[in-house]
Amino acid sequence: MSVILLNSATVSKKLDELQDIYPHVRLGVASIAAYIRERGHRVRIVDPQANKMGMDALLELIEIIRPKWVGIPAYTEEIY
Repeated sequence: MSVILLNSATVSKKLDELQDIYPHVRLGVASIAAYIRERGHRVRIVDPQANKMGMDALLELIEIIRPKWVGIPAYTEEIY
């Protein structure tokens, strides 16, 4: 089984300084990825914000990989 976990749900321009954080893999996302990998599945962590991906590029990547699941986070600093 293939899984994509998004490290950031932001695929648009940052609106304020709270959204301007240093790119890093969040512990929760990394922990979920490790758990899934330990069970023999393929996991890819994608950070649309750090990679400056728009929605079209993200959707194209998902279409290419064709994962069974896509994990989308919800972090307070990304809500606007």
